[in-house]
Amino acid sequence: DDPDCTVNAGRMGVNDEKAVKFFHKVEGSVRFKSVDAALEVSGGMPSAITPEKNIAVYRNGVYETNGDAILAATVSLLGNFYTPSLRSTVTETLRGLLILEDRFLPEYQKLPLLNTPSCMVDLRTGGELPHDPAYMSTSQVSVHPDASMATPVYDAWIRQALRQPGHTDADVERLLADLEEVSGTMLDPSRAPEKILFLFGPTRSGKSLYLGLLETVAGESNSSAVTLHDLVNN
Repeated sequence: DDPDCTVNAGRMGVNDEKAVKFFHKVEGSVRFKSVDAALEVSGGMPSAITPEKNIAVYRNGVYETNGDAILAATVSLLGNFYTPSLRSTVTETLRGLLILEDRFLPEYQKLPLLNTPSCMVDLRTGGELPHDPAYMSTSQVSVHPDASMATPVYDAWIRQALRQPGHTDADVERLLADLEEVSGTMLDPSRAPEKILFLFGPTRSGKSLYLGLLETVAGESNSSAVTLHDLVNN
């Protein structure tokens, strides 16, 4: 054996001696212990089944569909015994085990907990909770919570953008309350929005800028561009 290759493999987390235990002989032929291997792969990363029947892996506080994570774990586990067909076997076995354990991610969360990069925020109390795979959270916004942060630039801009000829300050405040209430429903993973927000107005009136603010908060992975035609046909 090439000692340099052995050292490099060890640095990458590959251990052929450990991999041997996932194979055994039956009547002269070598069989792969797929259940044992799948349990080993999933042991270091909580997993669950998405509504689309894919495997989602829990990383950095949120469940995400991540085939690369399973690939890397399988390569690390099997080392030089790894083959693409064994990866497929491990993936399908893991899927079956998760189904048997009833590990399905819900379409809506049971509790109104906003997932942020640093913690879970209870939308009922404003309290902050540590991340936990038990919450079965499938989306995470891109900003950290800071309820005490002042926003003078936004406060002035949004009121100016909403004000129309003849509006009183009270009219503007009512519009702002409605706008932010509807926009804020995207932050609650426990309920489906009851209203749809439509922004209209002349060019350069702030529509795209406001949408950009919402997209920045939600994060790129939680944003999409869907046409009205697509909505009608879905």
